[in-house]
Amino acid sequence: EDKNGAGALTYEELIAMATNKYNALIAQGRWGAKSPSEQRIVALTSQMETLKGDLKLSKDLIAKLKKSDPKKEVDGKKKKKETNKERQKRDEKWKKTPPKAGEKHTKKHNKTTYHWCPHQDAWV
Repeated sequence: EDKNGAGALTYEELIAMATNKYNALIAQGRWGAKSPSEQRIVALTSQMETLKGDLKLSKDLIAKLKKSDPKKEVDGKKKKKETNKERQKRDEKWKKTPPKAGEKHTKKHNKTTYHWCPHQDAWV
């Protein structure tokens, strides 16, 4: 039914009413307008971006920080700590190397005694 209770609307009348309502909202500037909470989010985001620009370090301070700890940098690049995986690969490398002909089948490495196992082809 339409607003007057006169009966069912046809689809042409419904489309005409929707178009009129849309045009009225556009003219009033209310179509697609942000809600008060959305406007506040936009304002806060803008303020945050402004503050980020103010908090950047000066070039002098950046230069001092780079010079202050020479152990952390080598040739302008940060030193990378050895990971467990890298240490394991390095460790496996020597453990898989068999003893040469005439060499003992017992070896000390980092205060630990290893024996060559021909079944595993490794120092264990």
